[in-house]
Amino acid sequence: MPRIGRAVGRGSAHAKLILFGEHVVVYGKPAVALPLRAMRMRATAWREGTEPRFESDHYTGPLAAAPEIVEAPRKAIEETLRAIGGDLEGLTVAVRGNIPLGRGLGSSAAAAGAIVDAVSRLHNVTLSGGEHFALVQLAEQVAHGKPSGLDALATTIPSPIRFQNASAVPVPVALDACFVIADTGVHGSTRQAVDDVRTSLERDNDSTMATIDALGELSDSAIADLETNEPRSLGARMSQAHELLSKLGVSHPALDGLVAAATGAGAFGAKLTGGGLGGCIVAVVERGNASAVASALQSAGAIQTWSVTSTGTPL
Repeated sequence: MPRIGRAVGRGSAHAKLILFGEHVVVYGKPAVALPLRAMRMRATAWREGTEPRFESDHYTGPLAAAPEIVEAPRKAIEETLRAIGGDLEGLTVAVRGNIPLGRGLGSSAAAAGAIVDAVSRLHNVTLSGGEHFALVQLAEQVAHGKPSGLDALATTIPSPIRFQNASAVPVPVALDACFVIADTGVHGSTRQAVDDVRTSLERDNDSTMATIDALGELSDSAIADLETNEPRSLGARMSQAHELLSKLGVSHPALDGLVAAATGAGAFGAKLTGGGLGGCIVAVVERGNASAVASALQSAGAIQTWSVTSTGTPL
């Protein structure tokens, strides 16, 4: 950590929860996402010595020798410096947080967003929202290939949004229910899942596109459920979305097992969230049943669960 008295830049960004639209948002379909404000990545930037360094729970050492897992954060550092006219000499960036990596909750975008803010603030530069988004997207391209921009935006928003074609509008949520999120413990790969869907489109365009269209329609139908307090209908759509995402080939036995455990414990419905091939599921649940569903998920193998309100605030 920096010595007392040194100039320091700090940044922070939160996790996100995709309720509907993962994968299909890449093809111009709508997605619905909530902020998870209690789960955050925090970055600190300062200058000391001459060698650029990076510090995190996964790697600490010279930036030049950083492993592949640090490629996206490194891109965020370098592109931010390029944008503001700074240089690497003596720069140290430390990133810490409680968003698990590879679980579809936006850890890479949140880390990039926190870094962009920390480095720019160290140089007393205030970025516009568009500039910040563009820099995070450059890092996300390293992490995921061709990101839609949903994560870059959803890790900064204060409230639920509908996102489509790089544009977001708020969703006024009136749902009197909560969400229980469960981690399979299986590290997912958004890049691999996106590639798999693209391959499926190339192999069987008509069938895959029909699945993508159906998932996109579920997103807008779900918004109506959120706005009019229809948890049972929302749950049914979530379970339908999981079946369609499984059809796209982005589920995993551990995800399917937790979805079944959630509905078996009384959830209105459940689905994978994020890139898939591992990671997390989300279930919509009566507030009074959240603890029971969380316990059932843990018994079914979840390594961690989180319960949040319908707008993403911890219960």
